Amino acid sequence: GSRDSCALLRSAKRIALMLTALPLQFNSSDQAGGSSQLAPQHARVLRCILIGATLLGWLVQLLTEAECPARLAKWMRLWQTAAPLLGLAAAAAGMLYVSAAERAPKPRHAHMAGIFFVCTAVGCSLAAVALAAGCSQYQMVERATAAGILLSETLGYGVLQFMILLKTEAVCEADKSEVIRSRLFFAAMLWISWATLWVLRILGIVTAGSHSDATSLETLVGALAVLGFADYTVKCVLAMYSCSSVLEVTAGHAPLGRTVRMHAFATAIASGATVCQTATLIISQIPYVEASYSFIVAHIVDVVCNISCAACLSGITAGLDVPMLRAAMGAGADTDVLREFATAGKMARTQRQYGTVGELLPSKEDLL
Repeated sequence: GSRDSCALLRSAKRIALMLTALPLQFNSSDQAGGSSQLAPQHARVLRCILIGATLLGWLVQLLTEAECPARLAKWMRLWQTAAPLLGLAAAAAGMLYVSAAERAPKPRHAHMAGIFFVCTAVGCSLAAVALAAGCSQYQMVERATAAGILLSETLGYGVLQFMILLKTEAVCEADKSEVIRSRLFFAAMLWISWATLWVLRILGIVTAGSHSDATSLETLVGALAVLGFADYTVKCVLAMYSCSSVLEVTAGHAPLGRTVRMHAFATAIASGATVCQTATLIISQIPYVEASYSFIVAHIVDVVCNISCAACLSGITAGLDVPMLRAAMGAGADTDVLREFATAGKMARTQRQYGTVGELLPSKEDLL
């Protein structure tokens, strides 16, 4: 039924968000390195994947609209229309990445964004296929595409959250980095606990709540998981905002401060949309509450915001000749975002410790 199909999509988001909340370690000294150029054969493969996924999504959408529109619930019709459009947007961003990475070496951060774009385009295409398969009662196809959606959503969300974590670590002081990691670990444990309770309920090991919905314990843990992820997001955004505020009042560093502020804004919008989208998961578990349509709306907004955020975080948009974008990022914007953030964090720490005189002194990192 429509409720089961929406539960399948919700479960994909649940598992993806659970896995991407896991704390990731990295060596900050490697943030600015690792630039590489996309090989021509790899560029051709990625273009084929992006074009093929886009065409498949639109073709399936047309077939579904022609064969079974009367059997589609309201939320299904909305997703049937939105999925190909979202896939097209992700594919367009992916093509921009391929074009940029094929022409010149790009840092790892840009290649991570490329992975996200490909995963999002493929996931939207598979979602359209799953919807058509469910409408036509092709259970094997529906299950196979569901597995593909889980894989693409998990990898895509994981890459995006890793990008945000790397950038936050670059501008943070050491003690604040530890706090952010601890918040991420706390959110991860809550997501894992929530998913475990959900799996136990689906398998029949734990008795379901009223109307076969979640138990009170599962709903409570899920709500805490949403709050934990929101707290982690706020910590990341505030770290970037604090760095930008210091740089904007420092002589000669205002453009870099505006760049960091723009990235903080993009992170707040994208992660905020994810928080709202996951909150609908909790609401949908309340007995006798039908939130399938609200979940799809939140899911659409979340995908749009995440695509925009990934394009901003990766730095691939810095090469576009768009006056408004160039003004927002600054005239000297660097396409190596992690190197730019490492420089910003270093300048902000020096400014906090030494004030304006710090611009004439070597920082601790230089002395070490």
